[in-house]
Parts: sequence; structure tokens; C-alpha cells
Amino acid sequence: MKKFHFPLERVLTFRRLQRDLERAALEKSLGEVRRIEELAQEVRREAEATARDVISRSPDEPLDGTQLGGLDGYQHYLKRVAHDVEVHRQRAETAASQQRQKLVEAERRMKVLEHLQERARDEWKHALSKEVEDLAAEAFLARRVREGPPG
Repeated sequence: MKKFHFPLERVLTFRRLQRDLERAALEKSLGEVRRIEELAQEVRREAEATARDVISRSPDEPLDGTQLGGLDGYQHYLKRVAHDVEVHRQRAETAASQQRQKLVEAERRMKVLEHLQERARDEWKHALSKEVEDLAAEAFLARRVREGPPG
């Protein structure tokens, strides 16, 4: 009997490649989310450090109006940056979620073909077993005919 051949092997290979590409794109999207979250942490640390600096100032070193105005402006700037970072984080999470769905769909399409391949392989194994069984029966009968009738 001939060697097992799955007619959709090239399609299955293509589906696996698609899955791998979608997985890589998801990793990239998740990396972007992590990068943005790190940036958000950095902005929070900067805001906390600024607040600590103001609180820890000695009473002998009061802030004048210009310094207070600059501090207020800087705090507003940090809030604006934090808001912008949050907007980017939400967009990146949405993109990662959409990419996750693409990966799930690519895996589903690949698994359908893998299931078809497994069924085809099972049918091939069954046919191979039947062919071996038939050959064994023919060989047995041929030997019996050569040996003649028992007795």
C-alpha cells in the first residue's frame, strides 16, 4: 500500500503559519500594553516624588508664588500625561484583545484541518490493516492449495 498522504497538507501548513504569525502579533500587542503600563508607572512615580518633595520641605524653606505656580503647572502636566497614557493603554488593550480573537480563530481553522488529517490517517491505517489481512488470507489459501487437501 502507498504511503499516507493528506491532500490538504499544504493548506494545513499554511494554517499553522497563520497561527504562528497571529501568535507573534499577539505577543507584540501584549508587549506594547506592558510598555505603556511601565510608562504609566513612571508617570505615577514622578507625581509621587514631586508630592514627597513638597511635603518633605523644611519649614525654613517655604515655596514662593513662582515655585507654587510652577509646581501646579507641573502637576497639571503630569495629570494630562497620565490621562494620555491611560487612553493609549486602553487602545493597546483593545488591540491585544482583537489580536487574541484572531489567534483563537486561526487556531480553530488549523485544528479543523488537523482533525481532518487525523481522520484521514485513521482511515488509511484501517485500509492498511485490511490489506495486510487480505494478503495474509491469500497467502494462507495459496499455501493450502500447494500442499493439497489434508489427509
